[in-house]
Amino acid sequence: MSQAVYSISEYIERVQMVLENLSVGFLFIRDGKCIHANRAAALYLADDDCIGKGVTTIFEQLDSEDAKKILTTLDEHRSQRPYNFHIHAPKGLRDEVLRVGVRSIELSDGTLEEMTVVGFLPSTIDRYSAEDLLPWQVMISRLYQPAVLMGMDWRILAANEQALRFFGTEEYETIVGIDVRQIVDHRDREALLRKGRMFMEGEITAGTGRYRIRTQEDKEPRIVELATTLIRGRGQEPVALLSIARDVTEDEVARRTLLERERQLTNIFNAFPQPAYMFRKTDDDGIILIETNDRIRKLTENGILKYIGHTVEELFPAETGVPQLIRDVMNTGKQQAIELQYSHQKIVRNLHIIASCSRADTDLAILITTDITEIRQSQKQIRESEREKSIILASLSEQVRYFTGPDYRFVWVNRATVEDMGLPVEKIVGSQCYKVWLNRETPCKDCPVLQAHRSGQIQTNEMTGPSGRIFQVTGSPILDDSGNVTSIVEVVRDITEERQARLLLEEARENLQLLNDILTHDLNNIYQGVLIGLEILEESTDPQSSSSEQLDAVLKQVNRSIELIRKVQRLSQID
Repeated sequence: MSQAVYSISEYIERVQMVLENLSVGFLFIRDGKCIHANRAAALYLADDDCIGKGVTTIFEQLDSEDAKKILTTLDEHRSQRPYNFHIHAPKGLRDEVLRVGVRSIELSDGTLEEMTVVGFLPSTIDRYSAEDLLPWQVMISRLYQPAVLMGMDWRILAANEQALRFFGTEEYETIVGIDVRQIVDHRDREALLRKGRMFMEGEITAGTGRYRIRTQEDKEPRIVELATTLIRGRGQEPVALLSIARDVTEDEVARRTLLERERQLTNIFNAFPQPAYMFRKTDDDGIILIETNDRIRKLTENGILKYIGHTVEELFPAETGVPQLIRDVMNTGKQQAIELQYSHQKIVRNLHIIASCSRADTDLAILITTDITEIRQSQKQIRESEREKSIILASLSEQVRYFTGPDYRFVWVNRATVEDMGLPVEKIVGSQCYKVWLNRETPCKDCPVLQAHRSGQIQTNEMTGPSGRIFQVTGSPILDDSGNVTSIVEVVRDITEERQARLLLEEARENLQLLNDILTHDLNNIYQGVLIGLEILEESTDPQSSSSEQLDAVLKQVNRSIELIRKVQRLSQID
């Protein structure tokens, strides 16, 4: 990848971490002013604050006879980059010669001038050439990180003490000549070779890469970050590579762990069966949608994706309460939920939604919406059905009571029950039946509710209320699919008048039976006398002498029976 794809700020951001660890001074110049300088540059130029200063100002501060030479050379060679020249270091700083290099870098938003400052020992300055890498050896010896010089064939030419420890050896000779390609894991070898070709072809002059490296001392590969810079000879030909190593195994493990966790979180996020949204708070205190899960993408046929980057108000109007809900959760960190009615221009019907929000980070919140429209409609139908049933039950003259267990506590009662007990319904519901109805401290012995709960069958019994009235009590169990009793319906009917009528009926039956017995007995006697008189009259030989007496006797018996029937009628009327 060429550098042109980066902006000036991106390029500096990518290289500055590496530059801070180098003994080579780097200054980046744009429009004649320094916009970035590393610590080594400040040391070489004896200026702790180069940022914002013009090139002329920076070099005029040097107490050196070569200051004018620098400025003149910059002007003369402005169109001939890259080029190098030498000056003496500032007096009193060090007894060295400085090698100054300048090159132009074409980036996406302009040209950046890169100025390097490298120190050389005076004894080597006159004989420095592409074959002489002694100055670079001196430079890497001052670094506090593992550093090596390599030929363009990736063989190590020189190394510092930190590099020796990195390779697990104290013998300098043991690592000189090692081919770095042989210790790089085969999975990363092609990437290393590709980077080398880019150096050779002049596509890049510096680069950073991560490679898995295993030395003889390593049981497992280490993840090593190599910051590599190209070294050119006097003819600008590539002659060597300078690499600074940093063991980032722990960082890479942490990064991969983080990536794995992010992947897991993404999978969990997408696995939510309900629509889920991820919102982030912006620097200007806005809240924007940054991600959605698969569920809402499928429901909207990916139409939701056009809201990515838009504010929560554009997705959910403020009157729904969702924007405020997300702000409250981000501010307090406490999970909250609201129920709302939501409609959208593409949705024909109103939706009942429960919006539940939780904070995933200080500026990150996840919103999960659950459509409960069908549940609310079902609940409405149930309420209407219950209302109709309540009206029917309330109109019954019988008392209807509902229990959910054998503890005799009322769960629901109808109006007839309330009127009979003479108590407010709120004092009846939740109370125990035998206390509020019968004024007892213990349950009734033959209570149909308890019997129905135990047997699972309808139980009926007669009970006497506190006022002496008689009630027929029926307990009907409600069973689930497994045949277990879940609740009891008790129906109480006042049978006091019915019981009294039944007693009167029994008494009338007894009286009628008595009258029947009396009438049957006496009439039998009377008719027996009539029968005897008629038989005597029939057998008499002298009819004229006894017929009159016999007829009078029969007539008396008939009149006697008539009077008996009249008395019985009077007696029944009196009863």
